[in-house]
Amino acid sequence: PFIPLNIDDSSLPATVLRYTLTNPGETPVTVTLSGWLENIIGAQTCPPAEIRRTNQVKGATLLATADKARPEWTPPTHFRRLRDIGTMALTFLDAATVASAEAAAPAPVKTTAGQPLGGVRTEKTIPAGDTITVTA
Repeated sequence: PFIPLNIDDSSLPATVLRYTLTNPGETPVTVTLSGWLENIIGAQTCPPAEIRRTNQVKGATLLATADKARPEWTPPTHFRRLRDIGTMALTFLDAATVASAEAAAPAPVKTTAGQPLGGVRTEKTIPAGDTITVTA
């Protein structure tokens, strides 16, 4: 499973999700799949004023990263081994994917105030009576 900041239940280096979409109708249907990711790296282990979270887009991938906010701050020697420090990425394995470093949370989702939120989306046309698979 993928549970952000839960190392015990999400300790795989990657999570792959496969969505199967079926169009039972008689005409093609265009669908949009989207996902968003709140950058909460270091939220449990780093003082808020000492960490700078940023989202970047690399091709069709959203990368959520964090670094020291102030050069003079000396993080704990085990900074890189903290359970919520690292890089998170979100993408669809699809040429039509569009990534954005800034996104709005879908209602009624509440996000952590002030944390960067990014997203990805892909659009697919499903032929009449057909089924497609999209991998994220």
